[in-house]
Amino acid sequence: MNDNTPENIIMSRSLYKEFLEPRKDVNHLLMESLTKAEIMKAGRMLGVVKENALYLGEEEMPCLCDIAFREIKRNGSSPIGQLLATGSIKNKFQKEYLSGLNQSRISLFEVVECHAENGSLKLHDLLFPEQGDILLYDIGFSSTASCEWLLFTTAVPVYDAFITSGVVFTFDVQWKDFIFREVHKGFEQQWKNPVKRFKQFFYLNRKIGNQVIFQ
Repeated sequence: MNDNTPENIIMSRSLYKEFLEPRKDVNHLLMESLTKAEIMKAGRMLGVVKENALYLGEEEMPCLCDIAFREIKRNGSSPIGQLLATGSIKNKFQKEYLSGLNQSRISLFEVVECHAENGSLKLHDLLFPEQGDILLYDIGFSSTASCEWLLFTTAVPVYDAFITSGVVFTFDVQWKDFIFREVHKGFEQQWKNPVKRFKQFFYLNRKIGNQVIFQ
């Protein structure tokens, strides 16, 4: 739950729809605020810069932005923090989403339940189970996902639930043992770092992922 959210607001399918354009608008504002130098710095964090050029597909650009929004620092503040500090965001859904981005959970989740009728999924956090399961609203995923999916995403708290930041890597559940047996071994400490965690799953997605979705 977003720390600044009134406790009596309950997320729903219809309320989720109200976030679609505001989420897109906020992501666009953050992206437009990035300088070329900051984009290149985020690219180096992601490991996609060679000879001062970005090596990633156009459909992967949102992955770079996802890192840049949180990890680029300007006088100690991220682009998210700076946009929050301006007080220029007046739309209540934009404000809720932007505040949630500042408290997001970046992890690998296993789909436990799908509720297509209300557009939600119950997800179990595989990397940080002590933080508890989450209820994620996404009408598209709830109607197509199954308990045979793993999702790596930036889960953004809004009201009493979560939505994604827009970027989602999906893996078949059959890869779960491989990820934890072969990949997690030697990377456990690195996964505590959100940049290294995102980078690891970015490359895993290139190798064994199903798709990258940006909404």
